[in-house]
Amino acid sequence: EQIEFGKTGRAVTLMCACTPLPGESGDMGYVIVFDDITALLEAQRDAAWGEVARRLAHEIKNPLTPIQLSAERLRRRLLSLLAPAEAEILDRSTHTIVQQVESMQRMVNAFSEYARAPEMHVSRFSLNQLVTEVADLYRSQDWACRHRARS
Repeated sequence: EQIEFGKTGRAVTLMCACTPLPGESGDMGYVIVFDDITALLEAQRDAAWGEVARRLAHEIKNPLTPIQLSAERLRRRLLSLLAPAEAEILDRSTHTIVQQVESMQRMVNAFSEYARAPEMHVSRFSLNQLVTEVADLYRSQDWACRHRARS
């Protein structure tokens, strides 16, 4: 079961699991485990927003190149055919279009960077050593903890 509550102005989400544990004298006890999954939910939400950013960037990026190429083509083909006043208007207008397209491309690239997954750093480690370290942590709590590591 998932439980949500506020703690010092910050919402915390806990996963709760309960397991019955029969006692030696026949009475019933329970082991209740609470796991803080707040960071996990935040990571899932961030991943979802990253996917939205990636798709949005893709949809915006598709028409940008044709818009820029069309503006440049109009300038190149029509500039010499127009009177100086109209040529100046065309030149300024197409220049503005190209500048705005480049600005949008930078914004889209920033969205793409946000959506890109962080680089993973994979390394080898000894599973036996990890289990031993975890068991040692529990042993320091005076809990009954036994394990045998095998390769």
